[in-house]
Amino acid sequence: MPLVLVVELDSDYGRLLVSKLKNRCIRAKHTRTVDAFLDLNCRERVDLVSLEVDAMDPDTLDNIKLLRTHFGEGPGTRIVASSSFMPGAFSNLVEQRGADTCVAKLPEVEAMASALEIELRNQMKLKEKGRANDLDRSE
Repeated sequence: MPLVLVVELDSDYGRLLVSKLKNRCIRAKHTRTVDAFLDLNCRERVDLVSLEVDAMDPDTLDNIKLLRTHFGEGPGTRIVASSSFMPGAFSNLVEQRGADTCVAKLPEVEAMASALEIELRNQMKLKEKGRANDLDRSE
């Protein structure tokens, strides 16, 4: 069963998002920060990371790089950066640091869960084809 890691500073939003994902039969865990996740020394395979990025946080780009270093460049983990602050404005920056895509952080948690489920489905299709982390241009 796939695992989604939700890195979200807003604990209420993060817990609610995890709950919505679990309602869709997707295993999910929440952590407030990348450092907190890395401190857990998690050995589980993570298929998708939803990482809240903040244009005002100087550590945002470093956090993406830390996650990519932790998970490696291989087909294992897709990193989806989400931002409520003009995601299109820095999508190239986050992708240069190792994120696979940048999406708008949706205030409606159910809609965000749907967006992540689509990303996860795409990742799982790519894994089946042996091309995870490649862009799926078929849609």
